[in-house]
Amino acid sequence: MIESITHAEWLAAFQDALHRSPHGDEGLTTEELSQSMGKCRSSITDYLRKIKTQGKLIRGYAYRESIDGRMMRVPVYRLT
Repeated sequence: MIESITHAEWLAAFQDALHRSPHGDEGLTTEELSQSMGKCRSSITDYLRKIKTQGKLIRGYAYRESIDGRMMRVPVYRLT
């Protein structure tokens, strides 16, 4: 369920998370956004869907290290 936060506040928090992250240039995973913004992953996913329909989201792929040390290709998101 989407928590009480305005659309503008969410976009500002997303932009801030991108700037603070060492991976910000390539985009952030839903887990990275969740941790950075202090929101649950389902809220992050709901907002990503919403801004995708508005044409404000770019999805790409990047490599992140998994728990067992292997590099995994994962979806990442950034703003247009």
